[in-house]
Amino acid sequence: MKILLAVAALLIFAGAGWAQTTHSVRVVVENDKSGDLLKALQAHVGASTRYPLVTDSDFAEIVIVVVCYDPAGTRVCHYEAYLYAADVEPLVANIPHFNGLAWGAKNVDIADTIFSLFVIATTDKAIGEAILKEIDGVTEFCKDSKNAAICGRKP
Repeated sequence: MKILLAVAALLIFAGAGWAQTTHSVRVVVENDKSGDLLKALQAHVGASTRYPLVTDSDFAEIVIVVVCYDPAGTRVCHYEAYLYAADVEPLVANIPHFNGLAWGAKNVDIADTIFSLFVIATTDKAIGEAILKEIDGVTEFCKDSKNAAICGRKP
C-alpha cells in the first residue's frame, strides 16, 4: 500500500512539472477553396487544452498562417506562426522552428503534420526564447542614437 501511494504521489507531482502555459490561437488559411484544411486545423487546435481557439474578432496570442497551392494535383502548403506577446506589446515574433512546407493529397494529413510540428515548436521554453530574441533585437536597435525618435527617447 505504501508503494502504491508513493507511486501515485510521484505521478501527481511529476505531472505538475509538465504543465504548459495556455496560448490563444487563431488559424488563417489562404487558398483553401473548400475550407477543409482550415476546419481540420481548427479542430486540432480546438481539441487541445493548451491552445484555446479564438475567432477573427478576438485577440490571439499566436496566429498560425498557412498558404496553399495545388501544383500538378498535389497540395503544397507553407506554414508559419506569429506570437503577439501581450505583456511586451507591440512585440511580434516569429515562432522559431515553425516555418516550412507540408504537402499531401488530403487536407486532414496536411493539418495533422502542421499541428504536430506546431505543438513541438511552441513549448514554453521555445516561446520564451522567441520573446527574448525579439526584445534583444529591439534593445540593440534602440541603442543607436539614429533610432531615438522611433524608440521614444530624446536623441
